[in-house]
Amino acid sequence: MSAARPPVLLMGDTLNFGGTEGQFVEVACGLDRTRWDLDVACIRAEGPLRTKLETAGVQAWSCGRGSFKSPRLLGAIRALSSRLRARKIRIVHSFDFYSNVLGVPAAR
Repeated sequence: MSAARPPVLLMGDTLNFGGTEGQFVEVACGLDRTRWDLDVACIRAEGPLRTKLETAGVQAWSCGRGSFKSPRLLGAIRALSSRLRARKIRIVHSFDFYSNVLGVPAAR
């Protein structure tokens, strides 16, 4: 991480085939890493698009902890918030409803 490369987190739900998921992976793979320090997270970082990310040198990690209806959601928000602070993430871009539910409160 460097001041010349602001850290950015891209968040999605999964890495399964789908319109939003495909766009999420395309942005992650195409982002100029000489300009941005890229971090990629998914609620569940699993699915067939993971291979495309890994081929591009991007490692996605899982930030979800089960159902959004459970009290574990608060722990997931706190854990994500801690990671954002530790990595000094300046931009969080979430791509769908579920990543918004987790990412927006963590980023605030």
